[in-house]
Amino acid sequence: MAKTSHRSKELEPINHFCAETKTFRSLRPFVPLPPPPPPSPLRRSLLTPPPATGRFPSLSKNDVTLVLPPPSLHVPVIYFTLLSLGIVVSLANPLSSAFEIRHLVGLSKPETDPVLRNVNWVTQADPATILYSSGTTGQVKGVLMIHRNMIAGVTGARHAKPGPKPVWLFPLPLFHAYGFASILRAFGMGATVVLMGKFEFEAMLKAVEKYRVGLLPVLPPVVLALVKSELIGKYDLSSLRTVMCGGAPLGKEVSQRFQQQFPNVELVQVKCH
Repeated sequence: MAKTSHRSKELEPINHFCAETKTFRSLRPFVPLPPPPPPSPLRRSLLTPPPATGRFPSLSKNDVTLVLPPPSLHVPVIYFTLLSLGIVVSLANPLSSAFEIRHLVGLSKPETDPVLRNVNWVTQADPATILYSSGTTGQVKGVLMIHRNMIAGVTGARHAKPGPKPVWLFPLPLFHAYGFASILRAFGMGATVVLMGKFEFEAMLKAVEKYRVGLLPVLPPVVLALVKSELIGKYDLSSLRTVMCGGAPLGKEVSQRFQQQFPNVELVQVKCH
């Protein structure tokens, strides 16, 4: 018997919630995912052990690495390297306290002092990353995402935004789920990415003007600043086509004021935990 998709089950007309599966159906059109790739010729990578100890701790497929990334151009390279080898990426704020890091280590159980070893080909069903909740309702909780989740986000973006790829400006922290997902999407779309070492509002405006930025992912306080700041008139922001807002809810009034002030810019609200 063929399996019944949740798309064919009875859905509530307003929010498309399915009581049987306890899930919401996306209102966006269905996007086909690429087929799983054939097995990679990469089978194993070994490093010569040091003569003093005779062996290294090993890092294998499905092992977890805890990454505390600074705002650096090297960070996306690390992310893609680990993901391509089937190693699970667990992200954390580099300014976390010792107590918070111990808690995250207990949740994700990362390898310590890892060295690459026994790396096999990676499938879409393999675990890719552990992202964490904000901790506003209790202790931080980890959520395991598979490679197919990451592929779906990039594939959906490629189908939704055909045509020339805009320049992305990143004032987001790369250890946050929002920043992590956005940087994967930008690279997956083949976009040009501009990273900010430290966020400053006026520096962001200067970068938009200098690099002709077309897409800007931000947090709600930045949208509010774009609406209220007098600095807006000092810079040419005409290249902006899309502002993505996530990480926290954006008020209706702020959203309406933004659309009034930037009628040619699409304001997209994204949901990240």
